[in-house]
Amino acid sequence: MRADRLISLLLLLQTRGQLTARELAQELEVSERTIYRDIEALSLIGVPVYAERGPNGGCALLDNYRTSLTGMTNSEIRALFVASVPQTESAWQDSRSLNSAILKLAASLPKPQQNLAEQVRERVQVDNHPWFGAAATTPFLPLVEEALWQERRLNMTYRGQSGRWVKRLVEPVGLVAKAGAWYMVANSQGNLLVYRVSRIQEAHLTEQPFTRPPTFNLAQFWHSWQAQVEAQFPRFQVTVRVAAAAIPYLSELYGDAIHTILAAAGPTDDRGRIQLTLPFPSQEQARAHLLTLGPQALIEQPEWFQEHLQTWIERLKHEE
Repeated sequence: MRADRLISLLLLLQTRGQLTARELAQELEVSERTIYRDIEALSLIGVPVYAERGPNGGCALLDNYRTSLTGMTNSEIRALFVASVPQTESAWQDSRSLNSAILKLAASLPKPQQNLAEQVRERVQVDNHPWFGAAATTPFLPLVEEALWQERRLNMTYRGQSGRWVKRLVEPVGLVAKAGAWYMVANSQGNLLVYRVSRIQEAHLTEQPFTRPPTFNLAQFWHSWQAQVEAQFPRFQVTVRVAAAAIPYLSELYGDAIHTILAAAGPTDDRGRIQLTLPFPSQEQARAHLLTLGPQALIEQPEWFQEHLQTWIERLKHEE
């Protein structure tokens, strides 16, 4: 660990110039005494670093101690630095590796370009949170990542779209970030399936290895799978006014799509009911779900569908 810290210390000084021991200690999460010991260690191996105590003191490298990264334009450098912009939902649970890589890149750049990293952070913000709600948590994402890289089977308990919990032994072959959510592509009993990582309730890594299909292309698979999902997108729409108490049910029904539905919501009436346009695969599906909501949903459009539901309710009464 000390070798990694010495490299980080060296790169911090090369990138930011003179820093106090306290600033370095806070950055590297060690004591100031450790910083002074590390400065001495760098000096002993020939790194031209010095430390001055006092109000105007600090730690710094000699100006001529610098490497250069040539052949990159400012736009290319900015594109790389955008990857390090803080996000509301991190790509991975721990971003230290990414930050370390960005630090090394910044340290290698010529002096005039080194401030691009800070400029990007001042001007660009990446927000992966969905509208009208918190992003789903993904506590098992690191474990899925580990199974993916080590090519080991993953035992998990998963909540399907029906709401039922099922147990699966899967072989992860890919991870995809889509609209602020993570999806795992995995082989399960000979079939390539897509699982939303936030729906994993429990998981543990097995010692069972597997062989990733050599011809598998994640980008092609995802493009084809996404096209199939979009082709099945609901065709029947109903405009309703729903009570706030119905939102949890709709969230379970639509999953991530509920945020898009809420973003397009109409005005709220004096009884606190919000106007929503709800898509369904068919009239039968719309009827089943809206009957479940009962008085919490008032149908506005199409008008004939309200009459259809009333007729259906009367028929059910007579069958009882």
